[in-house]
Amino acid sequence: MRRLSGHTGIVRAVVFTRDGRLVSAGEDRTVRVWNLETGEPTTLTRATGPVYALAITPDGRTLAYAGRHPRNGDRGTPVHRWDLAAGRPTGEFELPLAQFPRSVWSLSYSHDGAILAAAARRLGGANITAGAGGHWWGPSADGPLADTTAFSLGFATNSALLAVAGDGLVGFYTSPGATANVAYPLAASRPESLTLVPNTTEVVVAAGTYLYLADGAKSSKLRKLKTGSRQLTCVAAFPDGRSIVAGGKPGLVEVFDLAVGKVQASYDFELGGVHAVAVSPDGLTFAVAGALGLVVCDAADW
Repeated sequence: MRRLSGHTGIVRAVVFTRDGRLVSAGEDRTVRVWNLETGEPTTLTRATGPVYALAITPDGRTLAYAGRHPRNGDRGTPVHRWDLAAGRPTGEFELPLAQFPRSVWSLSYSHDGAILAAAARRLGGANITAGAGGHWWGPSADGPLADTTAFSLGFATNSALLAVAGDGLVGFYTSPGATANVAYPLAASRPESLTLVPNTTEVVVAAGTYLYLADGAKSSKLRKLKTGSRQLTCVAAFPDGRSIVAGGKPGLVEVFDLAVGKVQASYDFELGGVHAVAVSPDGLTFAVAGALGLVVCDAADW
């Protein structure tokens, strides 16, 4: 395990590039790219507000990042796009204004990189966030997500399938603006993260203390895995589709074998609450972001 020093606030999002570099962002309003061989960061860009979500196109060329809504309230929330090779911005989309301010907490590109989708949250009672729908952008069209309570989302790695988790429900869409083809009820109202298992139609949703496994190709029985977290906040799949890593509050990170539904390893990296996890393209490394910083860890031979 190695701690990466550079961020000066809570780290909210992490994603690996196609060539194995790590991108991170958070409350300090910076987006950083890390050389994991040296542990040195470069500041890719400084955002106008805290950054909560990152996504990279499958070809590794374009990074999207977004976060807190603008405080002036007269425009939607920007979703920025960045050319990683050239090191420059390539434009932005905008999550449209709604009857309440919405911040972007989840971003995902389709398997061909043609569509970018975003899920938003808003502040509810007691300053607890609630799902607030989202938006998608394609080459010649865009539109709102069908689920107005969307909390998190993700595209499949090998098809146009989109999974969206909202208030007590996870739905699967073959077109982001259409109605769900398959949907499953969730015994939780805050599905903070989800991941599609690579090269499958199966999604893993992190909600409450459980991981929920559902198949987007057909209606089947929902599987549940009990975790050691009081509130799950993040989940990511390994490239081989055999394992997933999940984290949450107060700070536990667990690796699960999906076939048998058992914990393979558990960690406490002393990061406080965990906010994001990501797995490298070769499956040999995973990153964990939290309230007290950022670490990378070698994947053990579980």
